Amino acid sequence: MGHGSRSRRRDEAEGDATRDAAREEAREKQREHKHRQRRRKIERRHAAVNEILSRIAPPSRASFTALEDVPAWCDGNPIEWSSIGPSCDPASMANDGEEATMRGDDAIKGASAIIAAAAKPVVNLRAMRKRWQVESFAVVLRELERERAARDDADTLPSMRVVDFGAGSGNLILPLSKCFPDMRFTAVEMKRRSAELLERRAAAAGLTNVDVVVDMIEKTSFDFDVGVALHACGNATDFTIARCLAAGAAFAVSPCCIGKLKFSLAGGSSFSATNRDWTTKGGD
Repeated sequence: MGHGSRSRRRDEAEGDATRDAAREEAREKQREHKHRQRRRKIERRHAAVNEILSRIAPPSRASFTALEDVPAWCDGNPIEWSSIGPSCDPASMANDGEEATMRGDDAIKGASAIIAAAAKPVVNLRAMRKRWQVESFAVVLRELERERAARDDADTLPSMRVVDFGAGSGNLILPLSKCFPDMRFTAVEMKRRSAELLERRAAAAGLTNVDVVVDMIEKTSFDFDVGVALHACGNATDFTIARCLAAGAAFAVSPCCIGKLKFSLAGGSSFSATNRDWTTKGGD
């Protein structure tokens, strides 16, 4: 093999390396461009939200009592999680695979509830945040319970009925129902599959004060005392508040998914620009 062949191969290899480097540089520039686009999009979204919030007058301290100042909060930790049990603990659903197991997606559907009930939750940061969310609602219910017990006619009142609108698989309503066994809880969920998962979790925990209604929030018509909603997407939170006002009920909500309000503004539902009844989708 001559010197010319070796030189030619070396030149070709160097040329390939140069082209690879140029392609990688181009890809890196494209990644940086996309990153800048995403950052600008997020900045525009935050600016739009801040502009809306700037037009809303903050509530005065005279109108609302800060959660940290209510007696129920000052009494200490509202939930002792060691006594709740895995089936009611949102930490059990905060890790990949747990919900699939409880839902029965594996080959042992009959034993899925037992497996989930026996599993020890992995309490990472995500799980802790889910617990903190529930604790905030528990403080509200405890304060309402305290006020109700102080009424002159407290002994004649029926059990307080609490409705969780957009209950999902039960991460809010199940621990609350465990903490407040004297209250009646109703879960309203539009997705049948999530409702069935909630029922299995409640059964695994042996709860008897929980019932499930598969329906759209805005179509419900029963009476209740307290409405709660955690992460009710888009206009689902608005429908929750409207139902509570119509029923003359107290309410506590923690909304999410601001981006999905675009569907609401278009006249749609929480997940679609078309206003549709999701209870007809049959389990999604």
